Amino acid sequence: MAIAREDLVSALTEKGFREETDRSHDYYWLYIDGITQAINTHVSRGTKYKTLGDDLVRDISIQLKLTKPQLRDLVNCPLTGEGYVQALLARGVKLTFPPPAKP
Repeated sequence: MAIAREDLVSALTEKGFREETDRSHDYYWLYIDGITQAINTHVSRGTKYKTLGDDLVRDISIQLKLTKPQLRDLVNCPLTGEGYVQALLARGVKLTFPPPAKP
């Protein structure tokens, strides 16, 4: 299952990820309520990576703590940002939420 890099990047940024860039890669970190989570991935900006092949899709799905079908749903939009967070919680992934507000 190949995914266009542009489609992946668009889906990530729409669903709570923020981009950080260096010379050759773009890094995407999940933020929830302004708090950086320990969920991230990176994508090469090289011209030969306009389409991400099956091996890279597998690696990205592992980094994002999703199955490949869930990653496909994340990119194709049936899986929303909130749905992604719920999928992570259902898999037992520990997320850092902000502390409760003081009364």
